[in-house]
Amino acid sequence: MRQSLVLGVLLFIAASAWISGGRGFTAAGWAAVLLALALPVSEWVVTWLHFGIERVCRPRPLLRYDFSDGVPPEAATMVVIPAIWSTREEVEELADRLEVHYLANRDPHIHYALLGDFTDAAEERSPEDEALVAFAKERIEALNRTYSAPGGTTFHLYQRRRQWNPGEGVFMGWERKRGKLVEFVELLRGNKETSYDYRTGDASVLPRIRYIITLDADTRLPMESAHRMIGTLHLPYNRPRLNEARTRVVEGYGVLRPRIGISHESAMRSRLASLLSDPGLDPYAFAASDPYQDALEQGIFTGKGIFDVEMFAELLCERIPENTVLSHDLLEGGFLRAGPLSDIELIDDHPTKFIAYQKRMHRWVRGDWRLLCWLFTRVCDRRGTLRPVDLSAVTRWQIIDNLRRDLLPVAYFVLLVLSWTVLPGYPGRWVAVILLSMLLPVIRQLFVFQRAELYSRQVAQARGSGGDELLDAAVSNGGSRRCDRQDALPVADQQAAFA
Repeated sequence: MRQSLVLGVLLFIAASAWISGGRGFTAAGWAAVLLALALPVSEWVVTWLHFGIERVCRPRPLLRYDFSDGVPPEAATMVVIPAIWSTREEVEELADRLEVHYLANRDPHIHYALLGDFTDAAEERSPEDEALVAFAKERIEALNRTYSAPGGTTFHLYQRRRQWNPGEGVFMGWERKRGKLVEFVELLRGNKETSYDYRTGDASVLPRIRYIITLDADTRLPMESAHRMIGTLHLPYNRPRLNEARTRVVEGYGVLRPRIGISHESAMRSRLASLLSDPGLDPYAFAASDPYQDALEQGIFTGKGIFDVEMFAELLCERIPENTVLSHDLLEGGFLRAGPLSDIELIDDHPTKFIAYQKRMHRWVRGDWRLLCWLFTRVCDRRGTLRPVDLSAVTRWQIIDNLRRDLLPVAYFVLLVLSWTVLPGYPGRWVAVILLSMLLPVIRQLFVFQRAELYSRQVAQARGSGGDELLDAAVSNGGSRRCDRQDALPVADQQAAFA
């Protein structure tokens, strides 16, 4: 941190001196220059700080059990897709996606569920609701007839009713995606007062669910990635441990998020998607670096991953007030302590049109600014009780950093206008500073490509030196260390072994 401050001061001085071109500024002029450079220089410092961490600190994949032969009953998991649907085609697509997830991750102790909401409406019930639920139930039952063992259900459907939201002025699913997860966790713990009015599947499975893997509607769950995620979170060394006040996880992890890649098909649909994505990276060849995890042992949760049901219920079901949070992922990762699974990759689609990309960015920016109150010392909980905000300094910085990045496009535009009108110094040099700041991701990526090329040469040299067997073993293990399941030991002995 001290080095970052020194780097920031040096960049401030260098950029200010270069922009002035030897001209003498008044005190007000220097103040204007320093204020105008604050955001661009902050982007240089943060970018190169992250890059330096990635270059100096090697990625440290988390230890895990090898569950490739099967997930034990005590680690039973539910894979869920929270969704809002209004047509049979949307239901059909999600049911097909659930089937693909199952085929890639078959196990008697991994279950799959659709968590559905109806679209917003002026009334609590619409004429199409019953037909839509009946079709969804039919598709889930068909999947169970095809794949489930006799007397059991692998696939489940949980559909919520609409509730009146006075803030939005419509009937809608309570708290949207966050509400679906909160109420589903409460349902797993035996709460009968949720808004899940339509249910399909064996309810006796629910109390045994220990972990939840939550995915978006367009997320792909590659072969046996669920087994590897469960094996990581179930390892005693990685399991979450709370602070004395039992307000957040301070050791281990309550939630783990895999790396997110962009599908090749999505990337090839438009030049925009191709430019902003990196398809084709192989997570089994190397573990990607996460600066927060590498330096501070705490990553950022992005809404797709696996979490511990008990920890989620204790820390989050009652903590966040209604109608105040849009981007709940960062808070969930802060309270549960998110850890990255850098050697496991989930595949997502990318917006193919600029307007869709901008709409998504607009939602993210709105969500970031709705988290501003969590930088204060106290925030009300779900019941309206004012409670202290027990977030780590890392999580608070992540909130601030998101707000800083949200301001960058506006700051660049304002500086471009002011550099030709009122700001002291050479306008051309102001423009150069702004363009350099905007191109920082590209410059950083050039270094990443250079590193990848070096890795490719090392692979070629290893193969040419007769090291095929060793190299293949390293690649197949994803560069990570594994722990075998200790089937002969009870859980207490396993925990003692990792204490």
